[in-house]
Amino acid sequence: MERITQFGYLGLSVSNISQWEQFATQTLGLQISGREADGTLLLRNDEYQRRLLVHPTGKDDLAYIGWEVTDEHALSRLAEQLKAAGTEVRQGTPAEAKARGVINLMAFRDPSGIPMEIFYGPLMAYNTPFQSPRPISGFVAGEQGFGHMVITMDDFEKSIHFYRDVLGMRISDFVEIVRPTGQQLRLAFFHCNPRHHTIAFYAAPNPAKRLNHFMLQTR
Repeated sequence: MERITQFGYLGLSVSNISQWEQFATQTLGLQISGREADGTLLLRNDEYQRRLLVHPTGKDDLAYIGWEVTDEHALSRLAEQLKAAGTEVRQGTPAEAKARGVINLMAFRDPSGIPMEIFYGPLMAYNTPFQSPRPISGFVAGEQGFGHMVITMDDFEKSIHFYRDVLGMRISDFVEIVRPTGQQLRLAFFHCNPRHHTIAFYAAPNPAKRLNHFMLQTR
């Protein structure tokens, strides 16, 4: 079975790009690595050129998730796993790969319809070491990926099957919590490398937002 290796990048759609630039640099401590002609802000927290891509498209939510695989052969094999599971997979265009800062990618949607991409060959910025605008030494990223995220899913069991049996991630934990409203939630935590979890999710049909939070780990 082919497996993803890390949470490579996160795409966000936001309504106020200038506030996000302030937040990403002065609060989170991310470094700006570039800007696109459409206003998209490119940020990094390690040697990868692009880890967070913030698009000024006004939705204030998750836009897409980029999952890394080891090489071109792994990309093809994982695409075949997705197709065999009934998931439609689209070959990314050269322009899309350039925009993400990768050699090649393929796009698909998970069972909740969340846009996802698998890729290999991220462009690196070895000649310009990461330098946070804040007085911090850096982030725990690299082979452990950008960080982790918690998102909402339409169907809990279908999502478990997809992330475990199709993308090849491994279960870290199941946790049950009770919100102040009395609502009970069951969360599934998955990992794909030494980080305890890369993604966690809970069921919330027709959610107002898909992204609950994302985490960055400082050194």
